[in-house]
Order: sequence, then C-alpha cells, then structure tokens
Amino acid sequence: MDETGCPTVPTRPVKTIARKGQKQVGSSTSAEKDTNVSLALAVSASSQSIPPFFLFPRVNMKEIFMTHASYGAVGVANGSGYMNSDVFPQFMRHFIKHTGANADSPTMLLLDNHGSHLSIEAIDLALDHGITLLSFPLKCTHKMQPLDGAVFAPFKGMMTVKHDAWKKSNIGVTFDLHHVPLLVDQCLDVMLTPKTIKSGFRTTGIYPFNPKIFTEVDFVASELSGENLFGDEEKDADNQRRVLASGDAIVTAANEEVSTSEASTSAPASTSGAASSSLSLVSAPQLRDALKSVGPLKLGTPAPKSKRGRKTMESTILTSLEVVADLRDKAEKSSKN
Repeated sequence: MDETGCPTVPTRPVKTIARKGQKQVGSSTSAEKDTNVSLALAVSASSQSIPPFFLFPRVNMKEIFMTHASYGAVGVANGSGYMNSDVFPQFMRHFIKHTGANADSPTMLLLDNHGSHLSIEAIDLALDHGITLLSFPLKCTHKMQPLDGAVFAPFKGMMTVKHDAWKKSNIGVTFDLHHVPLLVDQCLDVMLTPKTIKSGFRTTGIYPFNPKIFTEVDFVASELSGENLFGDEEKDADNQRRVLASGDAIVTAANEEVSTSEASTSAPASTSGAASSSLSLVSAPQLRDALKSVGPLKLGTPAPKSKRGRKTMESTILTSLEVVADLRDKAEKSSKN
C-alpha cells in the first residue's frame, strides 16, 4: 500500500516540440493555485490491485468529487487531503472489502513508516480479518516500496501529459477536484498492469524473495552520512573534525601555492609573471579569515521536521501484541487527560 499526490496543476512541465536552434519556446500553464488530492493504492505480488482511494482537501465530501471515478473507487474528505489516523480505518475497510481478507486466509499489508497508520481502530480491523501490518524500515521506501518506482513514477509523468491534453480540449474550463479521478482512471488503465506490478515486487526483492537484491553500493550514502555509525552528538563532532581537516588541507595547499609564487619571482618575468599573478590571489591568512567568517559548518544536517503531523517510526509489526498494548495505553492516558 502506498500514497501519492495528484495536484490539480501539474508540477512537471510538458515536453514541447520546436524548431532546432530555437532558444525560447513558449508553453502555457494554469493560473490557478494547485490543490493536492491524495491517492492511496494497494497491489499484490500476484499482480492484483484494488480500486483507488481518494483523499480530498475539503472539510465536507461532495458527490461531484467522484463523478468521473472508476467503479469501486472511494473518496473521503479530511480537510488536509493527506492520510491520517482518522482516515486510515476507512482505507482498511476499503482494503478488506476488495481483497476478501479473513482470519482463515492470512494477509500481510506492507506500509510506509508514517505515524498516520497508527490507529487502534485500523489495527483492530486488521487483527479481526487476519491482516498483519508491517512497516518498511526508515528512509527505505524509495528502494523497497513496489509502487514507488514501477507504478507511481511513470504514472505522474502520464498525469502531466493527460492534464495538458485535457486543458487543450477544454479551453476556458477550470480543472477542478472532480476532474482528478477522471485522469487518474485513464492513467491507471495504462500504468497499473500485471507486468508493472510484478516488476515492482521483483526489483525490490520482496517477491520472488531476494535478500541480496541490494548491493554494497546502495548503502554508500548512509555510510558516508554516518547515520548508521554515530549518535547525533558523535555525528556532529565527527562532521566538525572533517570540516577542520578539510580547512587545514586547503590552507596548506594555499601556503604551498604562495611559496611557489614567491620563489618564482626570481625567475625571468616572461616565464613566471602569469603564474605568480594567478597563485598569489589568495594568501593563507586571507583564506583562514574567510573560513572563520563562515563559522562552523555541519555536514549532514537533518532536514527540518514535517509540519503535517505525520511522525516517522522504525520498521515494526503494527499488529504485534507490544505495539497494540502500547497504543491502548496511550489512548487511555489521553482520554483521562
């Protein structure tokens, strides 16, 4: 299961055909402010999929929003247009209805690790219907989520093309929320095929199960950032040491260049003039003062926290006894307060 955004104004430009050598190519775009509609999908390793689940950024749901939606699709409104713990139980009912999940036929549902999926009501529904909820490891969904690369990446590109075609065929008409399901249905007919679904599970190593699908190269980024080796304080200290070391190396190189330029002044002007003028542009004291003025640098500074209220968590089985007991305790404490 995964979610993606479907904005009413595409963020990707459409390719335009023009004469070779033309420097300026015009292309019109919508003047309306974009509004994002979230799309939640679920697919299986057997290449099956359930109808789309839409989240509209409105307080009240209107029938017109789903006028052009495909059969079986469901739409809800929650104000923000993003998945949260209040909407996720509705998606679980939608999932159970179209998969026929039950206790006699166990099902595993893979999710990303957002706190929006921590809902006691949704977990109770999963337990009653034999569904095990398993979240992906932190910051690994771009590599392990079957829907991300195989379906959603080309899906977004086609949505942009379809939107541009719709705009040209409906001049003067505003592309509204109820038009989003129409284009989504057209794009899913092309992108959500058994071939692409199976490709998503195969390239992530989920099915057929391949624990060696990722090589050492895939882990280079995490090793260089030090996230798997140090805590926050140790990581910052290590980053500072790297900056100081690199600064000393730069100053040493500058000293060597300046010394070379000074030594070269004894040579004939015709052979050393150009070299000395280029090497003596920055002296060692000037470079050191410049580094001091910049101040301490921190490599790998964590990104600012999201303001959507969606907390991240580590990979875990959401339907395990420990997680369920912890959620119930937090719910009881919050109700007493």
